[in-house]
Amino acid sequence: MEQWARDWLEGERAKGVKRLEIKNRGSKHYVFESTTHWDSILKKRVKRS
Repeated sequence: MEQWARDWLEGERAKGVKRLEIKNRGSKHYVFESTTHWDSILKKRVKRS
């Protein structure tokens, strides 16, 4: 991850914004909000972006 993206993410977390992650798709950076939900069939948490 590039430094400007890391700095932005740390700034958002300092403000209290949680559940954000940055993913690289090719040469572009995308911000996703990640949560989890309970899958009753698998009997475990599953990540949802």
